Amino acid sequence: MRFGIRALLYVLAVLAAAMAAFGPAGILAALPVFLCWSMTYWPRHRRTGIICGALAALLFLGACAVLLPALASARQAAQQTTCRGCLRYIAIALHNYHDEHGTFPPAYTVDENGKPMHSWRVLILPYLEEAALYAAYDFDEPWDGPNNSKLANRVPSAFQCEAHTDRHGRGSCETQYLAVVGDNTAWPGSRGAKLGDIAEASETLLVLEVHGRGVHWMEPRDLRLEAAIHFLGRDAPPESTGHFHETLFHRHYGRGRQGVYADCHVEEWFGPISSEAAAALLTINDDGVLAESDHRDWIEAKEVRWEGVYAFSAFTLIAVFPFAWWAWKET
Repeated sequence: MRFGIRALLYVLAVLAAAMAAFGPAGILAALPVFLCWSMTYWPRHRRTGIICGALAALLFLGACAVLLPALASARQAAQQTTCRGCLRYIAIALHNYHDEHGTFPPAYTVDENGKPMHSWRVLILPYLEEAALYAAYDFDEPWDGPNNSKLANRVPSAFQCEAHTDRHGRGSCETQYLAVVGDNTAWPGSRGAKLGDIAEASETLLVLEVHGRGVHWMEPRDLRLEAAIHFLGRDAPPESTGHFHETLFHRHYGRGRQGVYADCHVEEWFGPISSEAAAALLTINDDGVLAESDHRDWIEAKEVRWEGVYAFSAFTLIAVFPFAWWAWKET
């Protein structure tokens, strides 16, 4: 009876440690451990158990070495595709707004004192199949007024990048899709620009994907032109891309920048852009073609996932713990 309780506690400890390290796949990681020790403590098969356990451990480590990087890469690619889809969806909504109103939406609307009240993201809600949310929004009060604050958590999926929600949780109200506001841009401020004002729609950026700015999706705040030029340059922090992927022991981020153009095509840059080229891409009457020299590799930032290190260490220690007791019993 005492042995049965110890065995049950050990099984629960191994499962908990394995799932902390590997997630749901930890159940499979725990199976070789159970196989090894069940055969080891079966009196007739102790030597066989050690051999089988060693082989199972080798197979498990080999599978981790092969599968974990592949799974991380596939997850990153899926995130990137989803977030590219959000950018394109937003651009189509902006064009549908333009078709109905004759201009793109203003970056923000203002009150009688010229203070920004409502964001372009709220104005295009009907074109994102969010008519009910648009109807619930009160344009007579500020974006953070008592009624509108009740809508804060109803973030349309088009305004959040999957990489951000995975990292910060589904409860976040931040958006990662920001307009570039300033003179001579597609977002001059409280008035909307016309598509005809843009010299080359295929070479003029409408919206950028930017992480870590803390902009609420309803907030009438975006990127100023100078900040956007900095974001596309070599000095921007790599974590602002948000497209990170995690392995068991590391977190990688900083692979590129994404944006959607006025003709609705999405592009990603894997290198910093010179200030001159960035300004050309972000303004409406400049030639935005990038020169070959404008593409340079960003350094991919990498940081240790200490929680992964601790979880794997705990799993390893718990997995081999019975060996000391078994060796003591054998001597």
